[in-house]
Amino acid sequence: MKIYCAGKFEDSKRVSAIANICENHGHEITAKWWEAENQLKQHDIPYYDFNGVGNADIVIVLMDNDETIYFGTLMEIGYALRAGKAVFVIGDVGFKRTPLFQHGLINVIQRLKDYELYVAIYEYLKITG
Repeated sequence: MKIYCAGKFEDSKRVSAIANICENHGHEITAKWWEAENQLKQHDIPYYDFNGVGNADIVIVLMDNDETIYFGTLMEIGYALRAGKAVFVIGDVGFKRTPLFQHGLINVIQRLKDYELYVAIYEYLKITG
């Protein structure tokens, strides 16, 4: 499965760790922005990220800090939803910020353990075929 992992740049180490879990289970990460953003020009970053979302089957989002504003991450989520992709949000911050998170394609995992992520993805795939 192709997966895009989203989150704040400040959380890039944690997002990278989630991506590594996915890769260790045989999945492909569509864009490793935490490795590429320092090499991209500022105006190229959104295109790189949106291509990663567009090429993914699902999007996994780390959003677990109430003190953080997730402007870019919310744009990636919106782009994924517009494309009909399932979004798995780790954390519950979004419920406090926007009704966007009531969308039927968003799945919230409040506390991440490896098995919770894979059970949620498995259940989604079982339902959607």
